[in-house]
Amino acid sequence: MSREAPTSETANGTAETNGEAPKPTLQRRPSYTLLGSPDPAPIVLTAAAVLAFCAGCTNACAMLGVFMAPGIKATGVTHVTGSLTKAGMVLANGPAATAPCLAVLGYVVGAALAGATVPAGMFDRTHARAYGRIVMATAVLLALAAALQEAEHGHGFGFLPVIGAACAFGAQNGLATAVSSSMVRTTHMTGCATDVGLILGRAMGRLLRKDGCGFTQAEKNRLGLYGRLSLGFVGGAAVGTALVQEADIPNARALFVPAGILLTAGGIAAAGFLDPRVDQTPLEA
Repeated sequence: MSREAPTSETANGTAETNGEAPKPTLQRRPSYTLLGSPDPAPIVLTAAAVLAFCAGCTNACAMLGVFMAPGIKATGVTHVTGSLTKAGMVLANGPAATAPCLAVLGYVVGAALAGATVPAGMFDRTHARAYGRIVMATAVLLALAAALQEAEHGHGFGFLPVIGAACAFGAQNGLATAVSSSMVRTTHMTGCATDVGLILGRAMGRLLRKDGCGFTQAEKNRLGLYGRLSLGFVGGAAVGTALVQEADIPNARALFVPAGILLTAGGIAAAGFLDPRVDQTPLEA
């Protein structure tokens, strides 16, 4: 049986064997890398809440049936889980599966467009103009979808409105995901709920192991982020419902409200008001 050569630890953290070349120490990846990433700047928290509000508003309108085409009595356009589920449920009836599948396709195309245009790397305020232009493009897509739906009176637009709306929010979520390393997701709350559960579980584990109680500062920051996103999404859904049911805005005209908000927010960024070379507001709170 061969014996391993004795090793010693050098000051720079590399493992050195007698008579052999030193080997770098294998560093383990943290089990929950999200908490090791930098906290979002305050402007990111505000922007994320606004985007989540617009997504919630649009999805509520869609679920209330503003898109009218074969198989689209009520369908979500800001995420794909419900559309994929609906597609699976109606696979036995081929034509009925067309609408949810096209919604998924539109979402993926939007995310692909964001991936092709968003500047590489994490959020950087020097790229605020580029981010703003992408948000403005999502506003135009959403407004175009609403306009096509309003004009749908036998003109054959069919599924184009729902594809356009899904594409808009695929691009929005692609932008948020790309610049935050998947920390911020603005068009659906499933990932946020998962992360909140992980944080609660970690805190509970520490309590059971008697390693301390309560949340770390990083966990508190993340809970604050997810709270803003959730409140924004729920608030948007409430406004969207009120626009369709209480204000009785016909058909897809309610979608011009979130489209207008997105256009304004994107325009502010695209005009350079968030560029640090123009705005000297500190990045950190």
